[in-house]
Amino acid sequence: MNIKLVSAVTILTAFASMPALAQQQQQQQPNAPKASKADVQKVINSIKADKAKMAAYCDSAKLDDQINAIAAKDQKDPKLQSLGAQIDALNKKVGPDFEKIMSSELDEASGALLEDLTKSCK
Repeated sequence: MNIKLVSAVTILTAFASMPALAQQQQQQQPNAPKASKADVQKVINSIKADKAKMAAYCDSAKLDDQINAIAAKDQKDPKLQSLGAQIDALNKKVGPDFEKIMSSELDEASGALLEDLTKSCK
């Protein structure tokens, strides 16, 4: 597995809350549509209102942490592909609006909203 695939998985899991990740996302998807802060907030509100979506989002966040830890040690670890597939399946459970937001260009404020959502996962 190459670093671009690991980066894409990370981006899709929507944890582009840090400016560096947002910049990386923009470089990888230069023609990606830009999601407005209002669009991101609407999606976040729908996730918070649905226990199943929130659980899937939090599970995805935990897997993303595992991917980042594994990739930091060995970017060719076979577990990365399996974890990436699990994250994709969880993101589908969160919903198509979430997947659309995650494939969009996010500004720093929108990234911060997603970071706050991730922090609410315990």
